[in-house]
Amino acid sequence: MNSVQLFQIVLWLVLGWVIYMMTFRTKDWLELERSNRERNDRMMKGLGHAAKGGLWLAGRFLKK
Repeated sequence: MNSVQLFQIVLWLVLGWVIYMMTFRTKDWLELERSNRERNDRMMKGLGHAAKGGLWLAGRFLKK
């Protein structure tokens, strides 16, 4: 087996792995992305409420 044949075997293995990841694993990646997006949305909403409460509290102290 020379280096060209070895390169072709490695190339076919990589191509097969890429096709496998694109076809069979896409659903898993999309589900993971959706759950991460939902968690980030909840976190940002909570931070927004905390910031609004902090500004309200600061406003109460500044009025006095």
